Amino acid sequence: MVCFCGCGKPSAANITVRKDNQELHEKLDQLERARVADAATIRALEQQKGTLPTLPQDRLERLFTTHSIEIARLSGGGKIKLDSPGDDCIKVHVEPVDQTGDAIKAAGSVVVEAFDLNDPEHRQIGHWEFSNDDLRKAWVGTLLMNEYVLTCPLREPPKHAEITVNATFTDELTQRTFTAQRAVKITLPPAPTSGPAPVTAPAPTPISGR
Repeated sequence: MVCFCGCGKPSAANITVRKDNQELHEKLDQLERARVADAATIRALEQQKGTLPTLPQDRLERLFTTHSIEIARLSGGGKIKLDSPGDDCIKVHVEPVDQTGDAIKAAGSVVVEAFDLNDPEHRQIGHWEFSNDDLRKAWVGTLLMNEYVLTCPLREPPKHAEITVNATFTDELTQRTFTAQRAVKITLPPAPTSGPAPVTAPAPTPISGR
């Protein structure tokens, strides 16, 4: 006798495997954030000149502090002047992330650099610096967004629509630095059209002989 089995519910074993996989991914994410934070701590200690007091490490570990940053997917071209034929700035959404993977409003400063990597010379098209006061004004906190939105004006349109943005965040509390990079899209102004076609004089009408 041949038995035909239809689609049934996932078995208890499959559910357990999926749950274990999810927990494993979460632990790996936590370990990666911890690794990035430890590396940043080492850099900060190496660069520290002893003039700025910081909290002991055991106290820092009890606080929610920046462990990494992300450049959010909404980053890209924008307009400062609404009548601009193309994007005249880059909107960079920088999101500090704590040890649990949540976005936090961490005090600090940001340096943003933009590069046209499609250019043969990998030309830098912009460099912008934002202080702690600048970040305080740039924070956007909503149900769907918790990040700094930084407006980076362009002096001139780049040659290509894909731009690589690099952000470096220095945490005010821990003096640790974190970097992130992302390729973003901008709208270029329309290409200039060629001049009007030359006007040719109409051919003379032949005069019929008599």
